Amino acid sequence: MYNTYDLGDLIRLDTEIKISGSYVDPNHLLLTVQSPAGIDYNFIYGLTGTFVKFGTGRYYLDYFANETGQYAYRFFASGTAWGAEEKNFVVRLPKT
Repeated sequence: MYNTYDLGDLIRLDTEIKISGSYVDPNHLLLTVQSPAGIDYNFIYGLTGTFVKFGTGRYYLDYFANETGQYAYRFFASGTAWGAEEKNFVVRLPKT
């Protein structure tokens, strides 16, 4: 079951990066968000001002949902820590 949000919500997309149970910072971190229309939006930690580190190995980006439908997003870490995490969410018209 996907998390569901209303059109216009600011959605926090977050990830935790660990090796053997300990938080680590990767050399590079990429977040790709795919809209319901199939358009990929890329965010790179350190280059995208809205990408936030809130602790060692812990990152988030607040994403503005401006289209209804199913979104997919993927974090990809490389360097000192390699890995990927994929998730989905749904945006609907707000209930009146």
